[in-house]
Amino acid sequence: MTTTAAYIHIAPDLLGLSWDSEWEEYNKDNEPVHDEDIAALLTEHICEKGIAVKRGDVVGLHANTIEDRYRNTDTFIYDGETVTVLEYDIDQYGALPPSIQVTDTEFSPQYWQYTIAHNSIFWLTQAIRDRMRVFWNPDLRLHVGAVNIGKRPYHFVVAPPNDEELADALDGKPVEPSETAEQIMEDLRAGKYYFDLNHGDLDCIDHDVKPERLFYAIRRPSDAEDDAEE
Repeated sequence: MTTTAAYIHIAPDLLGLSWDSEWEEYNKDNEPVHDEDIAALLTEHICEKGIAVKRGDVVGLHANTIEDRYRNTDTFIYDGETVTVLEYDIDQYGALPPSIQVTDTEFSPQYWQYTIAHNSIFWLTQAIRDRMRVFWNPDLRLHVGAVNIGKRPYHFVVAPPNDEELADALDGKPVEPSETAEQIMEDLRAGKYYFDLNHGDLDCIDHDVKPERLFYAIRRPSDAEDDAEE
């Protein structure tokens, strides 16, 4: 199994596009072009030229993966049939969309860490979420859990649902969790969480777990709590 996503560079002039001084895209008629239009042009170009691309590959207009672009500007992903835009509800600079999910046999949580910038967000299939187990760790004052993804065991930390609980956990103060482990597992199964390899606040805690086997479960924003697509 491939361990990292490929980055497919397609120069904008091949699509009949050009950039202005603000890095906004324009077509040959000097009309602004939106991300959805660029994704459609990329899909058409890939099909016409027979470019080798596989599900989960990242497609972009900049020459290099992360170094040559600002965040995820002009960056898209191939879903197996078409090039699609990234998810912008969780991170304004773009993230992996929920239609592309880590499975037991396809992808890993680290699959896009060198091709999608600014975050390491990923999604898990229903089958994996169904077998996630959560419990309260009184030493860390956090809910933690474990799950196998394929043959690999992973540990995860559930980000507290509010700033007060997070601050108390980090400060070593007693925490009375507002959610039970059972409630969290129910919401995990319902697709109300996304997952990230990093967490700006919780990364500082020593979890005594290999970093490559640790991730964080973070509640989705209220306006993006539709169940993850299968």
